Amino acid sequence: MLTTSQLAALREEIEQETRWRDFSRHYIAYSLECCEVCGLVKSFEGFLVCKVCRANRGQDVYLCGTGCARKHLDQEHPHYY
Repeated sequence: MLTTSQLAALREEIEQETRWRDFSRHYIAYSLECCEVCGLVKSFEGFLVCKVCRANRGQDVYLCGTGCARKHLDQEHPHYY
């Protein structure tokens, strides 16, 4: 059987692990984005951002590459290019 101090130490350890898990989950979710065209999920540093959407709508639209970027521009902003 565990003593009161051992139970308190175990509770504290579980609380710390839970807190760290919640923090790391939010951090990982914050660092990932999804391509608006094909749905590929990866780090947002590897994406292109549509400057037209950012200027007009005030939102960031992430695109994974030149093919998806061209497709997005052709569909959403044909009059810009």
